[in-house]
Parts: sequence; C-alpha cells; structure tokens
Amino acid sequence: MKRSRPTSRGAVGALLLFADVIGLFALFNLAYWVRLDFWIGLRTSSIYGPIIITLVTLYVFNTYQGRLYGSTIKLVFDAALAVVLAGLITAVVVYVAGIGLSEPVFNRGIMPVALMLFIPWAALSRYYVSEGLKRQAGKIRWVVLGVGERARFLSRDFEATDTGGELLFVSGQEHNEPKDDHQSQPQAELPIVDFKDIVALNPTGIILAMDAPPTDELLAELMHLRLGGLHVYELADFYETFMLKVPVFHLQQGWFVLSQGFVLLHHTIWLKLKGLIDFVVGAALLVTCTPIMIVAAISIKLSSRGRIFYKQVRIGKDGVKFTIYKFRTMIENAESSGARWAEQNDPRVSSVGRVLRKLRIDELPQLWNVLKGDMSFIGPRPERPNFNKELERHIPFYEIRYLVKPGITGWAQVMYPYGASVEDAREKLQFDLYYIKNFSLILDLWIMIKTIRVVLGASGR
Repeated sequence: MKRSRPTSRGAVGALLLFADVIGLFALFNLAYWVRLDFWIGLRTSSIYGPIIITLVTLYVFNTYQGRLYGSTIKLVFDAALAVVLAGLITAVVVYVAGIGLSEPVFNRGIMPVALMLFIPWAALSRYYVSEGLKRQAGKIRWVVLGVGERARFLSRDFEATDTGGELLFVSGQEHNEPKDDHQSQPQAELPIVDFKDIVALNPTGIILAMDAPPTDELLAELMHLRLGGLHVYELADFYETFMLKVPVFHLQQGWFVLSQGFVLLHHTIWLKLKGLIDFVVGAALLVTCTPIMIVAAISIKLSSRGRIFYKQVRIGKDGVKFTIYKFRTMIENAESSGARWAEQNDPRVSSVGRVLRKLRIDELPQLWNVLKGDMSFIGPRPERPNFNKELERHIPFYEIRYLVKPGITGWAQVMYPYGASVEDAREKLQFDLYYIKNFSLILDLWIMIKTIRVVLGASGR
C-alpha cells in the first residue's frame, strides 16, 4: 500500500494561485466574447489591473492557505466575498479616479461579467482542494516512539497547529523504563515493540520522541526502516519541517552544535547584504510614509493629551540596550502603577491608538531605528529589560534570539497571534529560532508579504 505524504503548504497555495490566474484570464476572454464577440488573448493591458486587485484581495482574505483552518464552507465563502470586494475596489479606482473609463473592460460591463463567472471558479477550486486535503489528512499516520513528556508536548502542539493526520504513540524501547501510572499519557498509545507491527500500520513516517536516548538496537532497526524508504524524524526535525518552528523545550546544547543552518550568525556577506537592504528600503519607506505619519501624529495630538511619540528601552543584538520609537497608542501614564504585559483589547489603548495598532502604523517610527542600525526590518521583536530577565529565567535558550538584530516584523509575529505571557513568549521563541536557523532572503520576502497581508487585513493587535 502506498504511504500518504503531507502536501507542502507552499505547493497548495501555488496551485490555487495558478488556477486563479488561468481562470481570470480565461473568464475575461469569455466575457469579451459574450459582450463583444471576440477574444483578446493576453494583449489587452486593461484587464491586468482588475486581475491583480482580485489576486491581492484573495490573498488578504487568506484563501491561499496551505493547510485547513475552519470549515470548507468558510473557505469558499471567503473566496466569494474577496472577489466581490475586489470588484468594488476596482470600480472605485476606475469610476472615482477616472482611470481607464474609455476601456471596454469597464464601460461595456465586461469586468462584472468576468468576476461573476470567476466567483464559482474560485469557490469550486478551493472546495476541491480543501476536500482533497481533508481526505489526505485522513490517510496520514505518524508513529511516535515515546509516551513520556516529549510525546505529550508533541501531542499538544500537533493538535494546536492543525498539522493534519493522526499520531499513534508506541512504547518502543521505553517499555523497559519505570512508568509513572499517575502521569497522563498521550492518546492512542499502542504497546508495540515489534517493528514488523509498525510497518504493518503503513505509517507516513516515524517520529523519535523518547525521553531516554535510543539504544543501539533501536537505532539499527530504525536504520533498516529508513533505508527501506520509511521517513524517520528526530523530534526537532519534525517540528521544523511540518510546524515551521523549533521545539525549544526538547533541545539539548548538542543540537545547536550539530544542526545545519544559522548562516545569519557567521556569514559576513549575508549580514552586510541584509544591512544594505534594511538601509535602502528603510530610507525609501520613511520618505513614502511621511504623509501617513503626519496624519497619525495630528490624530494622536487631537484625540488625547500627552506626547505623540513613545520611547522605551529595549534589548537589541548581543544584549545591548537601545531606545525604540513608536507612536503613542495608550493613554498618558498608562504604566503609572508599573510595567505589565500589553493585552488583547487592552483598556489602556486609546481609540486612535487602536486603529494605529490594527494597521501597524504605530510601528512606522521604528524606521528610524532601522536607519540607525539598532534594528532590522525582520527579526525577533525586541523585549523590555525587566520582562527579559523573567523570560530568560523560565525559557531555555531564550538568549539566542539576541544573536541577531531585532526586527519590526518577523516570523513569530506573522505565524503566532498576539500574546502577553511567558507561555506566549515560549511559543514565539520557537518561531524566532526557526527564522535564525533558516534565514534566507526568500524567507525574508515571504515574511514581508505575510506582513502586508496583516496590514491590509487590519488584523494587527
């Protein structure tokens, strides 16, 4: 029996994007044929604007996801709503700004016809992809060697991240270890010790999640299975491959010594290139966003008493302290009773501040920090010194995030919802370590694209 393999999230998103591009060009041609009785092919540039706006809106609505969130019906509904909104945005740009009014795509009703035809196209493509992912998830079966603490963490994180498939926990070599009957065990535990039984389960792969080091006998069996074509993952590798983070509580120092990656820490050329990009893009954005910043400053001044800018000491690269700049979004003297974590729907946030946070406009003054060299565009968020001491005390390897420059945005910010606790900081550190280990300009570009979606979708904290 053929083993089912998880489909790459990027591959699913690329497939949907390709289907949308083909569908939009084909349906705009069909609309021209219905309305004007001729085909345009790809030569009419006036259709490119509506097509780009539609694709961007579909992305903002998160319809190019590579894994499932919620129901298929919601995914289909979001796609249809995004197409309708794209049509309205295009109409506003065209008819209010007066751009392209003479083009047949706008003045002969071609765009509404094309987008109306595209709604079932976009909805059906996502319906079939979503159902296909669900069917695939039902065939994905991971055999986990281990039933202790590491296995329990895996069970919790696997379900929380909606990775897909099922976990079957196997005692493996741990059947020789003392077992605490009062300790909760992962669900679906199988008391299998014969590897022939494991092969009979036709698993997608095997995950090593034992609290004790594997014996030579176990490694020999696993090598035999690996050479036979069955994927075997050490726990950290599984997290990194399928959850896009590094399991900080399951790591030993030896992992950092032997693991590949971390080019950002010791390749001078990458550091200089990243710094050059930060300076050039930072200067360009500072000039471009100046009108937005002026409007934000006036709104803050008119809506509440107090300063326009907010300054705070943060921890930067190598633990060096620096002053971060933001637009003030809280009431004056919000921390008169002492420093505390910010919260979702924090009552200390002003009405104007709430809007600035949603659109991430409050972060724009940090462009000055980028130009000064204190920060990068992308990296771990800089923490406050008093919170940093507490986090280093409770979270192993927390200090590693200070080996790189902190960022205005980062992998943790786009992958994990806003949080304000030690547990949230642990989760975010796992994504920060993934970024530090797997840094590339492609990953930076992907983070910027996801950040733009957060801003356009007004889904900031």
